[in-house]
Amino acid sequence: MQQFHLHRGHKVLAAVVIILLAQISPSIRNSFADQEPMSLQLEVFLNGTPTNTVSGFVMFGNGQIGAEQSELEQLGIRTASKHLATDVVLLDEIPTLKYEYVERLQRILITVSDSYRIPQTFDLYQNSLAKASPAQAGWGTALNYDLLSTTGNVQRQQPTWFGGTSLTLDGRAFSPYGTVEQSALVLSDQYLSTQAIRLDSYYRYSDQSRLISYGAGDVITSGLAWTRPIRIGGAQAQSNFALRPDLVTMPLPTLGGTAAVPSTVDVYVNNIKTFSQDIGAGPFTVSNVPLVTGAGNAELVLRDSAGQETRANLPFYAAASLLAVSLR
Repeated sequence: MQQFHLHRGHKVLAAVVIILLAQISPSIRNSFADQEPMSLQLEVFLNGTPTNTVSGFVMFGNGQIGAEQSELEQLGIRTASKHLATDVVLLDEIPTLKYEYVERLQRILITVSDSYRIPQTFDLYQNSLAKASPAQAGWGTALNYDLLSTTGNVQRQQPTWFGGTSLTLDGRAFSPYGTVEQSALVLSDQYLSTQAIRLDSYYRYSDQSRLISYGAGDVITSGLAWTRPIRIGGAQAQSNFALRPDLVTMPLPTLGGTAAVPSTVDVYVNNIKTFSQDIGAGPFTVSNVPLVTGAGNAELVLRDSAGQETRANLPFYAAASLLAVSLR
């Protein structure tokens, strides 16, 4: 058995080395924690379901993983506080979120509650706007007529003939710059005397973008609940919301739920299908569901890949008078 003996000078040198190591070790650990972050491109599994996406993450020296705010929002994960889109948010800072980094498969397994997930949103009103196209006017003319003729005689002391003819005309010419219309009445009696009467002559133009209709000539004013329309000769400009049939004039409901697995959601209004969409696992909302005026029933059907269905019946009452009064 060999024995080692330290002389006095060696003991002093060893003590100095131990003291230096004790002082350097914390700094080494801190520098390891603050070393340059490593970028990762990982396949994401969210609540056990593959998202079929590869997202960018950042791994720090202490083993913590983070991602940019925009990346988390694309994955449908809501953070606890507001950040800029380019800010890196640590996954450990998000409540209820747990994750596991599988280095061999370059995969990250994330589990988070629905309260910190961004619901998949389907706005039926915006979808209808995207499909709607503005009305376009062409060039053309049209003529409508109605001819009525009567005749007869009376046998008394001498034959007496009576009768007449009436012709109603309604002609219009239309173009992208408006519509000109003229109507008239032509009368003829048994004495072959003819009389022509001009009825309405007017010009109309509708501005679909501003929802305003302009008119000039023989026009009829619009009446309120306590007034009656009158016929005038002149010009007028009035709001015309009928130019936009897609314009919502009543409050529309929002339906929602949570899908445990990728499913298909169908929305029925009074047993008529109005919406169908494939959705991923997680919370979802369907906003601005089109309804009919009055009382009715909306049904939300959630169907997974195995054919299992979950139905929810929601009675409703819709009316334009339910809109709040604008203070502007």
